Order: sequence, then C-alpha cells, then structure tokens
Amino acid sequence: MAPVKGTIVYLNSGVRRYAEHPVKANRRGVWELQCFIRGHAFPTGSLAPAPRPAPVAYLFPPWHDHGWSAPKGDLSEVLVFHVTAPLKAVDSGRDDSSDQVEMFVLRELDLLRLRTIYDWLEPHFIAPTEFGSEVLSAGVVFLRSTLEDLRHGNVCRTEPLPLDADSRVAQARYLFLQKVNLNPSVTEISEMMGLSASQLRRLFATSGQASPLQVFRGIQLDYARRMLSASHDPVARIADELGFGSVSSFTRAFTRHFGSPPTSVRKSRSGNRLDS
Repeated sequence: MAPVKGTIVYLNSGVRRYAEHPVKANRRGVWELQCFIRGHAFPTGSLAPAPRPAPVAYLFPPWHDHGWSAPKGDLSEVLVFHVTAPLKAVDSGRDDSSDQVEMFVLRELDLLRLRTIYDWLEPHFIAPTEFGSEVLSAGVVFLRSTLEDLRHGNVCRTEPLPLDADSRVAQARYLFLQKVNLNPSVTEISEMMGLSASQLRRLFATSGQASPLQVFRGIQLDYARRMLSASHDPVARIADELGFGSVSSFTRAFTRHFGSPPTSVRKSRSGNRLDS
C-alpha cells in the first residue's frame, strides 16, 4: 500500500432521525465514510446509490452530491469519518480517483474494528493533544486498511446499483430476504427504499413481476422449505417465526405454492436418509 498523506477533519457518532431531519444533498471536498450500525436510513440525491439495510457503510469520494433521509420514525445509529486522504483502492501506486461510490455490508468484526478506530480517534479530535495530529493521520492508515480488507473479503462489491425498475425490484427482494423472519409488509419494505407501497407495486409491474405481496410470499415460503429441510423445528414454530397466524394458514399457503404440505418435506428427508 502506498504511503498515505492526510488527516481526519471530522468525526461524529450517535443516533440520527433523518426522517424528521433529512440532510439535503450537497458536495463535500473530502472523502466521507458513513457507517450505519442500525436503522434504515439511505442516501439521497441524483448520484446516490440504492440503499442497503444496516449494518452497512458507504464511501463517497470528494464532491459527490448526496444527502440522507429515512423512513418515518426511523432511528439510525451512525459512525461518520471525513478524511482528506484518498480512501480508494491502490493500483500500481496510484489512487483510483473515479467518482464511484462504494458500499460494504458490515459483519460484527467489521463493526468492532470501525468502533475501535473511532473510539481511539475521538479524544484526539475533540481535545487535540501534543501528538493528536499524528494520531489522526495514523487513523487514516487504519481506516484505509479496514476498507481494503472489506473490498477483498466482502460479498457486497463496490459497483453502485442503477435505479431502473429491475434493479429496484432486486433490491426489494434482497431487503425482504434480509428481514424475512420479521415478516415485513409491502409498506415496510417500500419505506425502507424511500418509496410508497403504490410506487413499489408499479416498479414490480414495470419489471414484469407478480405483485410485491406474491413475490414476498414466495420468498417466505422458499425460506420455510429450507428451514423444514435443514432443521428439526416443529412446523408450528416455523409458521410462527415467519409471521403466519396459525399452522393451518401456513399449511394452506405452503400447499398452494408447492403443491404438497410442509410435512412432505420432512417425509422426503426421512426417506432419503433411510435410502442412504
């Protein structure tokens, strides 16, 4: 990695109510790393990427036009770093200066690492010490190292998502799958995307899909079949965890979707075990 010159010019953390106090899209002359520990806030603006559910981090290059908003009532916990040194990948000793936004899905260890860096830097930022400037410059090195590890080890790659109908439908499916055990409604998923339920339905229709409700139910039942196949949990427990009001309603939905009841999955698994 090439030597890093620069420092951290802004640090902040805490809970944000972006729904009530949105941040208008604006351009900053520094690199911005905004990490969402929890909540459903999302970037806004003409150049903003499609949102991802927390925990997630966004890295914006200098002069990128973006702001922040969130669904009504949302509380988002954030860590924010503004850095003067380039935080892009390094290729042959030269920094990539493209205006591409990067997004990273964060794991527990990633969160711990970012929190540790923040907690180490914050006292030197708030009340500068004799060696404060050196510490803040060293912080840039640790942030850059963390981002490099995320780039090489994270399933969420760095390409920003386009905002066409197919991509937004894929995003809705992804969000539902991430929250499937909470049985989110169409309205809840659309709010996470910064849309109304009717807008989301139109996107699904434009993309040639069934309604969001039908698509989400299919995802939910596919997930249920995997749970039935991979675990010994009672059918009643699986039905309850996925938000069905009763075993009978779950059984009817499962049978309509797959053509056989949930118990058939268990019988098939038992038969395969006996034949092996």
